[in-house]
Amino acid sequence: FRLLDDSPEETLMKALKRAVVCMGLLCAALGAALAFLLQYTPQTMVAADETAVETFVEIPLSQLAAVMIENQHTSYAVMQTPSGPEVISQAQAEYDETQLHALLYAATHLSGSRKNTDASTFANYGIDSPRATVTLHLADGSQCVVQVLITNPIDQNVYMYDAQKEAIY
Repeated sequence: FRLLDDSPEETLMKALKRAVVCMGLLCAALGAALAFLLQYTPQTMVAADETAVETFVEIPLSQLAAVMIENQHTSYAVMQTPSGPEVISQAQAEYDETQLHALLYAATHLSGSRKNTDASTFANYGIDSPRATVTLHLADGSQCVVQVLITNPIDQNVYMYDAQKEAIY
């Protein structure tokens, strides 16, 4: 509001002064908030099993002889040979050697975000009708068997059952 004895220029100057003071206070408040945030170290409390990665297959490639994958439609194997990976399959097709190396590596390095050992819940994950079975044949003659179960409808990850550890990941 303009006082009767103030000219329009004086009223404008008073309004500008108030605006400058308000901006200065706002800058000081933001500076204090920034200083606080730079000094603040958050202490996040996340449950260990929410962020932990459960590795359930960790085999050096040098110990792998072959990977066999079977489902209700077909089966095939990828063998490690001195000349590189070799596919043994009923289907005749061309295979990219880089992808075969990636498959061998992925099959020997499996992990999940959670581990479930409660056998009473395994039916909920599709244990009764696995989509596929992956058998790792190791150089020492032993095997590691993993079953591919249903897909999680929320995050689209696939549940896997490790028969030796009696756990779903």
